[in-house]
Amino acid sequence: MVDVLLLAVIVWCALGVRARSAYDALAVTGGVVAAGYAAVQASGWVIEHWFPEGSPAMTWVERHVRAQADPVMARAAWIPPEPTFTWGSHAQWIAVHVLQYLFVVMSAAAVLLMFLAVSWLSDALWDRASRPRGRMRAAMAWACGVFCGLYVAALTGVALANLTWLDAFSWVSDAVRHSVGVKVLAGLAQWRGFS
Repeated sequence: MVDVLLLAVIVWCALGVRARSAYDALAVTGGVVAAGYAAVQASGWVIEHWFPEGSPAMTWVERHVRAQADPVMARAAWIPPEPTFTWGSHAQWIAVHVLQYLFVVMSAAAVLLMFLAVSWLSDALWDRASRPRGRMRAAMAWACGVFCGLYVAALTGVALANLTWLDAFSWVSDAVRHSVGVKVLAGLAQWRGFS
């Protein structure tokens, strides 16, 4: 089920970006990658200032972290076995991690949709007809679409792996455990030292 979702995300992004001109495809892909990078860099500050220890949102997430989590090896690639900060328990560390990653995913998704909407709106306002493209530009737009789809699918897979720590998403845990895509992402994270 999760692999079908990840494949659908890749195809949706690839087809959506591929239909654009090469310039628009590069702009959308660059915007999504830049948004993901900026969101990862800003997520610590956002969580520290918007969701401090004891805030209602942080307390709610802490209360809904599953006490007896199923061992999902893919999830272990992104959650350190020991708390890495001094002010909290293991449940607080998981809550901070889940909130940080949700911020990253929502920021990247918002920028992707914003870039696509602005591109479509500018085409509609300026009555740009579909221009004939050369093979090289069409191949570049297709490659940008596939890369953007893989990037967004990776963000989606990691988000699903992180959400399985919450009680409300416990039904996803079994699907994530058997997902080939999430296992590949976990292997890449461990290989590249992201865990």
